Amino acid sequence: MNGDGRCSVNRGIAHRCRKCRLERCFAMGMRKDFILSDEQKQRRKQRLELNRNLATQSTTTQQTTTTDQQIDKVNYLSKRNKQMSKTNDLNLVINES
Repeated sequence: MNGDGRCSVNRGIAHRCRKCRLERCFAMGMRKDFILSDEQKQRRKQRLELNRNLATQSTTTQQTTTTDQQIDKVNYLSKRNKQMSKTNDLNLVINES
C-alpha cells in the first residue's frame, strides 16, 4: 500500500490506498466526469436529505389519513351494530308476543 499502482484493491481494504482504488476504477471503465466536486457532493447530500424528509412527511400523512379512515369505519360499524341490535330487540319482542 504505497500508491505505486500495485496495491490489492478488494472490499476489505478498498479505502486504504485511494490512488490505487481510483486507478482501478478508471481501468474498469469509470469516467473522470463521474467524480463529484465538493460542491456537487454537498448539493447531492442536501437533495437526498430533502427527499428523505419529503418521503417521511408523505408517509406520516398517509398513516394519519389511514387512521382517520379507520376511525370513520369503526364509527360507522358501531352505529350499524346499534341499529341491528335495536332491530333484533324489536324482532324478539314481536316473536315473543
